[in-house]
Amino acid sequence: MKTTHIVILSAIAFFCSPLFSQHRSSGNTEYVKGEILVKFKNTVKTNSDKMARISSLGGTDLKTIKGSEYVKVSLPQDSSVIDAVDTYSNDPDVESAQPNYIYRIFRAPNDPLYAPDLWGLHNTGQTLTVDGAIYPNNPGNAGADINMEPVWDKITDCSSVVVAIIDTGVNYNHEDLNANMWDGGTSYPNHGFNFSQGNNDPIDRNGHGTHLAGIIGAVGNNGLDGTGICWKASIMAIRAFDQNGSGTTADIVQGIEFAINHGARIINMSFGQYDSDATLAAEVDKTQTAGLLLIAAAGNDGADMSTTSTTYPCSYTNSNIICVAALDQKDQLAGFSNYGSSIVDVGAPGTNIYSSWFADEVVKETFAFANWTQPAGGAGSTWNHATGSSGADGWVIPNNYNGTSNTYLSNTSRRSYRTAGYSDFSACSYVALGFDASVDLGSASVLNIYHDNAIDNPFIAGTSLAAVTPTNPIGSRYELTACETNTNCSVGFELLANGTTGFGVALFNYYLYCVSATPVSQYFIDHGTSMSTPYVTGLAAILMAYNPSYTYADAKNAILNGGRSVASLSGRTTSGNSIDGWGALTYINAPTGVTAVVQ
Repeated sequence: MKTTHIVILSAIAFFCSPLFSQHRSSGNTEYVKGEILVKFKNTVKTNSDKMARISSLGGTDLKTIKGSEYVKVSLPQDSSVIDAVDTYSNDPDVESAQPNYIYRIFRAPNDPLYAPDLWGLHNTGQTLTVDGAIYPNNPGNAGADINMEPVWDKITDCSSVVVAIIDTGVNYNHEDLNANMWDGGTSYPNHGFNFSQGNNDPIDRNGHGTHLAGIIGAVGNNGLDGTGICWKASIMAIRAFDQNGSGTTADIVQGIEFAINHGARIINMSFGQYDSDATLAAEVDKTQTAGLLLIAAAGNDGADMSTTSTTYPCSYTNSNIICVAALDQKDQLAGFSNYGSSIVDVGAPGTNIYSSWFADEVVKETFAFANWTQPAGGAGSTWNHATGSSGADGWVIPNNYNGTSNTYLSNTSRRSYRTAGYSDFSACSYVALGFDASVDLGSASVLNIYHDNAIDNPFIAGTSLAAVTPTNPIGSRYELTACETNTNCSVGFELLANGTTGFGVALFNYYLYCVSATPVSQYFIDHGTSMSTPYVTGLAAILMAYNPSYTYADAKNAILNGGRSVASLSGRTTSGNSIDGWGALTYINAPTGVTAVVQ
């Protein structure tokens, strides 16, 4: 049975204060509080020597990043990351130091769309049914696809080429993916590794990684709903991002090391951030030396990266990277897509993309104002009921919250928790709290989120989900482990305003959803340069499987030069082309490593 989902993830539609208020070094760059990455000079060889230097410089611990020359250094509580980077960088025994950057998966604005056909593979000029009208642009242009049908006459099996997806994991139980997952043997029975949580299970709890996997390698010709570019594939699931689509330099680097060491030839990288990252750059250099091809998303800011902004890893100049922009079904550059004549290489379908999804999300509860309890806590202690521009119920502090000027009272404790009305969660393998949020807190204030496996006050004996501060941003969803396989569940929000004020907190579109134990048949429509990237990844896998001797340079050359000229990409990409399967497969490529002999 097919289940199609249109999902909104953390849309901030009615407030203008930032969702994320983490430390930033430039633009919108984020990094982990309390950690830096340090590379010592060769004169400091042992971990004990490194620990001695770290202690002398004010660090508290170190963790080796496997396969990398960097170590992750823990800093004392409330230490400035920027100050620590400066201190370590100036030490004569340190070669370099940097923040542990946070990367975000690249997905375009999260308005729901629905499209009945895989137009990126077979565009007949059909009219797509779009709910939300972000990319109506109907009908599409016949032939504005990646031209795979003649390729499939020659090859459909890419399983000889291991493709690593570094992302939020993959739902390897999915009916259209299970047969096409990488065989990790007894060491990696779940087809990869989870560096985000440090365990052997890279199951997807977000959906993004599963969506990419379906574009690359959903099983073809099996009578089920979709097909990937590769009908047979070997997809390696590397989870370096959490359920909110957030991942760090350290986790991504470990994921790349895993891919290198376990036979991957291609890595899909549908993520990015805005600062050059020396640790990641060094790891990208290693992939080039190892002969891997990296396919990277250009990003979704609608910006010219040649002049105004950049995203990484797309903007690294390594020859083994292909950077991808997004096209719609009329061959137009998608309005959200970044571009750049000297940085972005090709375009690929990126709007209204239908693919596999991670789970059957059944919404069990939505916001119901009457079912919440607000204990007394002093003047102005209660949360206030409000209605957003979409008509959704929500909580706000202060009661005149506008996200720009009005502020909450300091030195108050404000609690609200749900005490009744919950459904039975006993059949749920995964229960999550989701909401849209806008948060601006003073430096000494904190927003605590709790839950408990009872319909009772979760602040008494519950489990903390998050402590949101100016340096620890709120997410869009949280797993409620205490509620899973239980008949009861409670959730509570607490604002502790200690001495300083900010513009406040707004929580809207609150819901709890349940994921079944064995989600296998879900599909989803999404858009973004994240979706464009796996189209190129799948095509690269086809080329390398068809031509086993192909290097990354051969595959990249064929993809860029065998593409289809598209006017909207002219002067906006290095090639001016959209990818074309048949054009790439038949592109005449001089063999590498051969010297011409003149007779």
